[in-house]
Amino acid sequence: MVATMFDALLLVDIEGCVTLANAAACQLHRGQAGDLVGHSLSAMIDPLPPALVQALGARPSGRAMGGDRRPSPATWRCHDGASIAVTLSWSAVQDDHGAARGLAVTVVDSNRQTQLAERRHRIEERFKALSGAAPVGIFETDESGRTVYVNDRLLAIFGKAEGALLGGGWQQSVHPEDRETLARRTDRAWRDGGDFQCDYRVVRPDGEVRWVNSISSLISPTLGGEGFRVGTVTDITDRVRAQETLLQHQRELEELSAQLTFVEERQRREISAELHDGVGQNLVAIKIKVGMLGAEGLVPGAEGMVDQVLGLVDEAIKDIWSLTFELCPPMLYEVGLTAAIEWLLEQYRQRHSLNLSLSGADCVVSLSDEARGAFFQCVRELLQNVVKHADATCAEVSLGVAADTLTVQVTDDGAGFLPPLVFPEDADQGSFGLFMVRERMRHLGGSVEFDCAQGRGSRIGLVLPLAKERPGADPRIRDPHGGIAKPAVDLGSLAHQLNDLLAVVLGLGSLLEHDVPTGAAQAADLTAILFAARRAASLSRKLSAVASNSPDSQRAE
Repeated sequence: MVATMFDALLLVDIEGCVTLANAAACQLHRGQAGDLVGHSLSAMIDPLPPALVQALGARPSGRAMGGDRRPSPATWRCHDGASIAVTLSWSAVQDDHGAARGLAVTVVDSNRQTQLAERRHRIEERFKALSGAAPVGIFETDESGRTVYVNDRLLAIFGKAEGALLGGGWQQSVHPEDRETLARRTDRAWRDGGDFQCDYRVVRPDGEVRWVNSISSLISPTLGGEGFRVGTVTDITDRVRAQETLLQHQRELEELSAQLTFVEERQRREISAELHDGVGQNLVAIKIKVGMLGAEGLVPGAEGMVDQVLGLVDEAIKDIWSLTFELCPPMLYEVGLTAAIEWLLEQYRQRHSLNLSLSGADCVVSLSDEARGAFFQCVRELLQNVVKHADATCAEVSLGVAADTLTVQVTDDGAGFLPPLVFPEDADQGSFGLFMVRERMRHLGGSVEFDCAQGRGSRIGLVLPLAKERPGADPRIRDPHGGIAKPAVDLGSLAHQLNDLLAVVLGLGSLLEHDVPTGAAQAADLTAILFAARRAASLSRKLSAVASNSPDSQRAE
């Protein structure tokens, strides 16, 4: 420490001879340490101040060594003969037994001290000028943490006069809900000696609440003493409000995105129903009428043309039914989610020669039409990802219900991939479909879980807590055995649907008894009968399931 002191320091024995000189003393003397050590102090300081002479005259025999320690002016004679005005101060040096061994004399260049004082004053003036023009609040604390300086901008942020913020007064402006947290973090920063940063609210005298960001750093003195802090306070109210507005807009956009998804699903269902009930049925009627015309031979020689028309009608009917199922599989709403997924897997097996399996096919769960459609579209998108990107040979879809949570997992043995980010800008990397899957599940109150990596396949899970399903779901009744929700079914409605479908089957069957052309036309009739029969069978199974649990056994039968 002696070597690094800015002021000159000399150790002098009781005879007044210099025994040690630091680098600052050599620099002041304009010589080497040898030009000072071993020489009498009076050779450098002439005359010696009376108080210093008195201190040097003290002896261990009883007189206390040290004398007057107040700074005394003197003249220092340098090694080159130059004279410098200095200020001297000293203190006694004692051994372990308390015996006086000499003096520690500090020599300060009066000119340098004046220069340092002027420099310090200029720095303070510059700091005040900069802080006065700064766009942020600036403060300084003493070693005890009390505020000793604030600039005008800080006064404007808090809306108070300087006297109200000095000391600890600024804490009274902190929002009551933030005071405890701010005090705890401030104490930790002082205790750890590190930097401090915190966002908190202040309440202005007019009641307005402003958000501020405060940052401070600990400044340690060069030589001993306690540290102090300087810091800034920035008004971030506009930024916080902008962030809140942005988050609100994001929530609204997410809601609109989800609503758009479900509007699309409803439109799919409406278009599918219109194609099936309108266009599809009209085509079937046209086919039957054209077949009857051909059978009656009303137009001689037109048999070939009739066959061509019937063939075109058959193709149109197949296209309509195929499009109907692609848009919205009827069994999704008439039989259930599991049956629709089974049908979807069969379609992918036929089209893509992919080895697909389904586990948990006996899973029974009731979902609203909205949730059912969204879930089905999510599974379809995951299978489409397997076909387009996974380069897989086999995949498995597993369904399960546990603890009132529906889970569907799609697992493949393909190339795998890195889990996608949550933002739609990843769409240019081919993950927009997965983003939409995540959005659909989030809107339902569920989530998407990824277990995948490059080179080891992937497992993507759709998780939906049944208790969180959105309003509008079908009524449910609890299963006392497994806790699985089952739909409350209107028996009368199902019975009417079943009777209507059976009438369609009987009507089409009676038409086939006529002498109509065989081949493609008859195959189309058989397809229509088969479709109606399947719907009738599904409704029959529903009636049987309800009858087995219904207390009204007579009505169920």
